[in-house]
Amino acid sequence: MIELMEASARLGRPADAADAVRRVTDMARATGTDRALGDTAHARALASEGQVADDLFR
Repeated sequence: MIELMEASARLGRPADAADAVRRVTDMARATGTDRALGDTAHARALASEGQVADDLFR
């Protein structure tokens, strides 16, 4: 799912990227693992732009 979100973000398909972020977020909430929460943060950062993206990558 992360790969789909990243590809969508890089191809300028924000609706697809946002859908993938929602799915990753839902999975992270269900599992609650550190890995899943990290994947969510990564996905949100990739789908964001500018200062918001910079802040999420930190």
